[in-house]
Amino acid sequence: MSTMVLMINLTSSSVAFAAPTTFNVVDLGAKGDGRTDSTRAFLGHGNRVAPPLLPPLSMCRKDDTSSTRSYLPGSAKVVLPLKLMALLLLLRIIAFLGLRQIFHIVIHDCKNVKLQQVQVTASGNSPNTDGIHVQGSTDVTITQANIKTGDDCISIGPGTTNLWMENINCGPGHGISIGSLGKAANEQGVQNVTVKTATFSGSQNGVRIKTWARPSTGYVKGVLFEDIIINNARNPIIIDQDYCPHNEGCPGQVSGVKISDVVYRNIRGSSGSQVAMKFDCSPKTPCSGIVLNNVDLTYGSKSASSSCINADGSAFGLVHPSSCLAA
Repeated sequence: MSTMVLMINLTSSSVAFAAPTTFNVVDLGAKGDGRTDSTRAFLGHGNRVAPPLLPPLSMCRKDDTSSTRSYLPGSAKVVLPLKLMALLLLLRIIAFLGLRQIFHIVIHDCKNVKLQQVQVTASGNSPNTDGIHVQGSTDVTITQANIKTGDDCISIGPGTTNLWMENINCGPGHGISIGSLGKAANEQGVQNVTVKTATFSGSQNGVRIKTWARPSTGYVKGVLFEDIIINNARNPIIIDQDYCPHNEGCPGQVSGVKISDVVYRNIRGSSGSQVAMKFDCSPKTPCSGIVLNNVDLTYGSKSASSSCINADGSAFGLVHPSSCLAA
């Protein structure tokens, strides 16, 4: 099965779009052999593609019998053969006619995608500018990513399985977030997610799982956060199942998303708030199988603390602040 590897550098900017155009990136040199760097085919080769800064780009495979079609709202169209097996939505955060678009890179309804040496830069106070968003996809690998943004460095949506993230630098931003999940009553789950060797510097959160406070069939299970350094994040480790922005659509409700089998291993650093570990889980579907293994988080010259609501699990090795998980 073919896999495409992309190396991408995105910086938020403003740009005027050209008239709609259709490109076949294979004609421009893209290959789906799992080895060839096809970046130039996407960014343009010589004078064949203009402008060099691509406007928002969406690629979504429709079925297994026809070519992959890509849709670029108000801009261009790219056509890929199915053998690439990589369906990416590359969104530049732009200001255009007063409309703000969200996300820089979106991997949606994809299989076998590898992103390497990704660099995303946006202002730390720019809202909804997620660096990379993965949703409805399986067997995705993100490595050597340097992300500075005003929202999640990497966000993970429903239907994501077998996601591996390694050598990630995040900050500023809102950290790496599974969620928000559970906005829909019937929603796919998230399973088998690994974050390994990551550094968070000046981010709002470190590693976060976030769900809406409303009924849902969604779930999160089989997650590993390992070998992580956190520098002065407000919430270094957090599970928030009481997400209800602006108190609209969910006041008085509780999350139906079940969170289980989440491991935090070899995590150290400093917290920007006294509560360095917060597990605020649903009373309807309490968190279970939470594991803390060698976690050391400080809060300046003061004692850091942990907070647990409806959270069961265990702790091994050095754990500071002390675990509050129910056995």
